[in-house]
Amino acid sequence: MKGPLALCVLLLVAPSLDAQITKPKPKPKYGKKHGKGGDTTGKKSRVTGSIYDTEAGRKAAEAAAGAKQREVEIRLGDRVRGFVGAGGTHRIMFAAVAGTQVNIKVTPANRRLTLSSRLSAPGGASFTLLPKPSDPAVMRMDDRALEKTGLHILEVSFAASQAGDYLIETSARVPDKFEKDVSLGERKPAAVRFGGMLGRRVEQLKVRALDAKEADLRLQLVDPSGITTPLEDKTWRSTDGKTVLVSDLPLEVNGDYQLFVMDRSSGRTSVRVNVRFDDAKTPRKTHEM
Repeated sequence: MKGPLALCVLLLVAPSLDAQITKPKPKPKYGKKHGKGGDTTGKKSRVTGSIYDTEAGRKAAEAAAGAKQREVEIRLGDRVRGFVGAGGTHRIMFAAVAGTQVNIKVTPANRRLTLSSRLSAPGGASFTLLPKPSDPAVMRMDDRALEKTGLHILEVSFAASQAGDYLIETSARVPDKFEKDVSLGERKPAAVRFGGMLGRRVEQLKVRALDAKEADLRLQLVDPSGITTPLEDKTWRSTDGKTVLVSDLPLEVNGDYQLFVMDRSSGRTSVRVNVRFDDAKTPRKTHEM
């Protein structure tokens, strides 16, 4: 009797075991969703389909992305196109030397929006771009002479809850020469500062004694990071020691360079320092933000 009884028990249990094995597990209504866009958890979304299915959805996504602060470094003469979301700020940075005459124009695509733009100079000074009465939507800075050498930062944003596209146009007149007279003490160096930028080249640096029959002029150039720039292989001296020429010297750091001049002869004298620059010819670029 044990054999038939065991067989009956197996026949009764087998269908329920088979059903447990083959029955598919129910998919969770909510939880993690893997794939494009990352993981999503929590309550069921009220949005059906892709957020990009409509123009309004695309703009909402762009506004959310544009709310973050973004930045780009340009050269004066470049253009920038961008979209700033509500509450967002874009930072456009450029290097410039003191004395540069700069022009900046920031135009919103939608002239009904309120645009704000401010330029911050090295050292903390800032200047607000202002519109002309004939075109109040466009922020401008016309022929402003920059007073400091270094990195300048232009910030662009819209009024609270506003978002939109903008176009920045820049141009500049960069001084191509520097001249200064300086008096030297007896065997004591005097320092002369001039602004330099990466990509500029000193075509010729000339130091000439003005009121001495003979001199023994010596030069030392220190870049903005404090490193001495080798000059010997680019230097020519006159036989009377009154004139020193340095030619074809590339500049590799943004900021103020210091030229130390000393007369190693026993007399005191005044010297004239002339520097001529040659800027690298770079194509104008348009940056997308």
